[in-house]
Amino acid sequence: MTQLKPFYYSHIIWDWNGTLLDDLQPSVGAVNEILKSQACAPLTVFEYQNLMEAPIKSFYKKIVNFEKLSFLQAIEMYSCAYEKYAGNCNLRSGARQVLELLEAMGSTQMIVSACEEKRLLTQAARLEILQYFDTVLAADNACGESKIERAVRYFEQKEAEMQDVVVIGDTTHDFELAKELGCECVLIAGGHEDVEHLLKCDALVFNSLQEFLWYVQDSVQQLAG
Repeated sequence: MTQLKPFYYSHIIWDWNGTLLDDLQPSVGAVNEILKSQACAPLTVFEYQNLMEAPIKSFYKKIVNFEKLSFLQAIEMYSCAYEKYAGNCNLRSGARQVLELLEAMGSTQMIVSACEEKRLLTQAARLEILQYFDTVLAADNACGESKIERAVRYFEQKEAEMQDVVVIGDTTHDFELAKELGCECVLIAGGHEDVEHLLKCDALVFNSLQEFLWYVQDSVQQLAG
């Protein structure tokens, strides 16, 4: 990897699904339950990642015939199937360590997600990581709507210097969020969107969260030196 400047930001905005939470496979399984009900062929992981788009309704328009199944019906089917598949999903490799390290560096951390708040909080509590976050901005429904407005409203009430803020996510929507906020962005491949999409963004892209952890660990050594 090309030598990068040391990583330090006073405030970290994390995405949840696919970035910290390793729920790609359960999500693909849940989508394929919808397709099965429509007598459609299942998606591979690569096809799912290549089609992924936010807000999630744009993704469903590509795979669901809304004349036969409404968006809300599709969301309900997805939610039921997701709960079945994702009950025991874990954090992505390196997630807990990087949260601990960033906390030790003095960064404040928050989650901004399109995930339904109750589901996110339940998952984060089960995985015992809620203590790392000052704020969780999640959705009040399961419709996967854009999270940008929530984040913009939040930071309008703060006095944060946006050059000290970074968004860390796994989709181009996270890059769009960073652009809207006027801050930097780090994208982690291996989540819900194809890496080729991520590489088109003006952001640092890492192959995995573990690789990002190594970068932060190296940054600590550089800053201490």
